[in-house]
Amino acid sequence: VEKEKLADFACFNSRVPCKNRYEFEKQFQDAFTIDKFKKFMDEFAGKIYCGLSSVKENIALVEFLVYEDVKVWESSKRVIFKVILNEEANEVKCNCRLFEFRGILCRHIILVLIEKQIFRISEKYIFRRWRKDIKRCHTK
Repeated sequence: VEKEKLADFACFNSRVPCKNRYEFEKQFQDAFTIDKFKKFMDEFAGKIYCGLSSVKENIALVEFLVYEDVKVWESSKRVIFKVILNEEANEVKCNCRLFEFRGILCRHIILVLIEKQIFRISEKYIFRRWRKDIKRCHTK
């Protein structure tokens, strides 16, 4: 509990600076704990190894194939990920499932959001447990 109190104190009294000019970066900086924001920034930096392979659009959904050059031992391998964007429902999903497993948007989704010029993220992508503005009952 003491460790969590110290972490909460640090979140309220210090900031990790934004490194880019995208609005969602500032949005996450304001909402996330320092630890989660750093993990988001790692994903943001990792998008440098990614690119768009193809785009398919239908009525409500846009399917992006995003490649990532992944380091495997001393060489690299190109891996393809599928990102589905539903702009009407304000939803985005990637088959790497980082968001489902770790609670942060992956580099593949970040790349797609920038490509589509979506700079504000729905609050549903900021889990309550990672928010720094939530008072936790065990740290009162």
